[in-house]
Amino acid sequence: MRWLHFVLLIMLLPCKTIKANEIDTYVNEVLQEKGISPSGKCSDESFIRRTYLVTTGKVPSIQEVKNYLKDNDTNKRSKLINKLLASNEYIDFQALKWGDLLRIKSEFPSNLWPNAVQAYNRWVRVSIRENKPYNQFVRELLLSSGSNFRSPEVNFYRAFQSKTAKNIAANVSLLFLGTRNSDSALSVFFSQIKYKPTEEWKEEIVYNENDITSQIHEVVMPDGTTIELPRNNDFRVPFVNWLTSPTNTQFAEVMVNRIWYWLMGTGIVQQPDDFRASNIPSNPKLLKYLANELVTHQFDLQYIFRLILNSNTYQRSSETNANNIRDNKYFSHYPLQRLTAEEIIDAIGTISGINDTYMSRVPEPFTYLPAESGAINIGDGSISSTSLEMYGRASRDVSFESDRNNAPSTKQALFLLNSPQINDKIKNSKTLKGITDNATDVNNLIDNMYLLILSRYPTKNESQILNEYVTNNKLNKNQLSNDLVWSLLNTREFILNH
Repeated sequence: MRWLHFVLLIMLLPCKTIKANEIDTYVNEVLQEKGISPSGKCSDESFIRRTYLVTTGKVPSIQEVKNYLKDNDTNKRSKLINKLLASNEYIDFQALKWGDLLRIKSEFPSNLWPNAVQAYNRWVRVSIRENKPYNQFVRELLLSSGSNFRSPEVNFYRAFQSKTAKNIAANVSLLFLGTRNSDSALSVFFSQIKYKPTEEWKEEIVYNENDITSQIHEVVMPDGTTIELPRNNDFRVPFVNWLTSPTNTQFAEVMVNRIWYWLMGTGIVQQPDDFRASNIPSNPKLLKYLANELVTHQFDLQYIFRLILNSNTYQRSSETNANNIRDNKYFSHYPLQRLTAEEIIDAIGTISGINDTYMSRVPEPFTYLPAESGAINIGDGSISSTSLEMYGRASRDVSFESDRNNAPSTKQALFLLNSPQINDKIKNSKTLKGITDNATDVNNLIDNMYLLILSRYPTKNESQILNEYVTNNKLNKNQLSNDLVWSLLNTREFILNH
């Protein structure tokens, strides 16, 4: 097939330098110690695509790329960051990430049921929209009680197959302390939690039975602090006070490290939920600085996003040099990452103008999501598709970041190469037809297809090759459009965030 001639086209990213901020000071200090030379600044084309993906999970439109590339404002990168962090798409993408971590799912093993899932999702989204301080967000989760339909955050305590104090404590430690091997002594703080059904179908009340006493009267916390258990009161309160305290450095470190992982693809502590003495941070000073910034700015998560996104470190090219090609932990260059399942499927939907159809089988009759809903908008882990499963979406059965599998496979490559599903979307796409019909000439068509699929203009060499290809094969616009779409969708440049 003709389009196979273009499958190996790979983007070349020009490099520049930008003024460093304090993040870069700590990163560059380690690079200098290790004798590693950093890559330069990424291109504007790479920056807009990368930043749309890490903040919204979406690729930018043709017009958004054109407008950005034409903008001569020296602060345009910061302006774009501010715009994206204020967007509804940012809320959607963050809600997806927190939905994975909190295991928001109607069916097994969580069995929250759709009413509770909808309420829980709404609470998470409102928290993100309000930029609720992180310590407050966690306090509301862990001190919640009431109906799972009317007090949505209480679903945190329902999203367990085994609702034992030990299991709850282990999950709290994993999420908020990054600890996979929880101290069993922490279980006592959740030993008063009880559950009871109501007459409303699938509603459940979660409550704390304060008059339950314990043979343990005090607990030594991981940082050495001693907490006394109150008599006839909620054991969770002193625990949450300790957990979310500004003096609990690990609480802040785990969250800033998680954000770093979301934006950079690799944590300062890797994996981001595996804090232990034998898994030391690659840059301890950087981790301490970011955690201190989170506390100093009243646990404002958007501030940390903005701080990292504006750094030289985040804005480095993914192109390596001879000196840093083997670096995979010190952030001398931006690491190549395969797009997530939702990002890939939604990008294809954006390119074709045709999203996949999603429905919930619970309860009957089936509920169909609106046609404009993308994979990123799915709030219920029970709603899926074969494509999302193939690309390794999170199961929401556990709270590990590694539950999401972004490893490439032969099956994924074949899906993009010859899937009837992709073929039908291209064939029936009004978006692609409109671009093709409205193209003023071959070069205009080529430009717009590159902007649509790769968020950049073709290089001179690519344009020359394509013009020769059109001439030699006597192609019309429709034939060129079809070949070009298939070619670009099957490049590493499309499937990777760079």
